[in-house]
Amino acid sequence: VDTSSSPLMPTLLVFSSLLAVAVVRTMPALVSFYADFRSSGFDLAEHRGYGQSACKLYGIFPAPKLSVPAMAFSGLAFLGLVVFPVTSMCPAWMRAPCLGS
Repeated sequence: VDTSSSPLMPTLLVFSSLLAVAVVRTMPALVSFYADFRSSGFDLAEHRGYGQSACKLYGIFPAPKLSVPAMAFSGLAFLGLVVFPVTSMCPAWMRAPCLGS
């Protein structure tokens, strides 16, 4: 990774690395918990939504009921979005404006 392209690249590299390690470390347990909870038979496991009341987004859009593989894939997609900005494949204009030029 070329850290000379932006003064924020070293910071972004450390942040992305630490966050990626945390995601990789916790993802298996999160997927396992989701699989167990989804099939637990609890009334609460039937609800999907945002916040403690499982409400719809803006009161309109319901949260999807993901399968276990879809939930695992969403974690991998998140990991990709965390790691991609620090790779050489990501041009500067694709990064958030506050992360550098």
